[in-house]
Amino acid sequence: EHGIVDFSNIKEVKAKLLELFSDWDSSLNKMIELCDDDMVFRPFYGLPVDHRWVNKPGLTLLGDAAHLMPPNGEGVNLAMLDALELSEAILKNIKNFNDGVVEYEKTMWDRSNEIAQENPNILLDLCLAEDGPGGLLEFFNSHGPPPEEL
Repeated sequence: EHGIVDFSNIKEVKAKLLELFSDWDSSLNKMIELCDDDMVFRPFYGLPVDHRWVNKPGLTLLGDAAHLMPPNGEGVNLAMLDALELSEAILKNIKNFNDGVVEYEKTMWDRSNEIAQENPNILLDLCLAEDGPGGLLEFFNSHGPPPEEL
């Protein structure tokens, strides 16, 4: 849609970014103009919503390794809950460790799939919106006052 950019050509990348954000405030565009030539491009990755694996006794995954999705504000929360639920499931099934792992995996898959189906790209969509950052600002403002107003 916006054309292919040669990411090894920093001048071309900057020019494309300035074109894409030409209607944004000049102070934001100045950050693009002034950034050094050591840009690091980091793609977003995600797993399919219904991602599952065959249980391997004594082994499992948690956090992003188990349910990687685009940034939606839930990643660290899911990872901490995974760790808690895995430890509880193992302790509950201490005589058969893998029964605890299987129990954890089912609970984790159900929970992460539910969250992923809500709107897996909500923050990504807001960050990359065609009409600028207004939707992102509105999203954050709707979740409480900025820190200086607390």
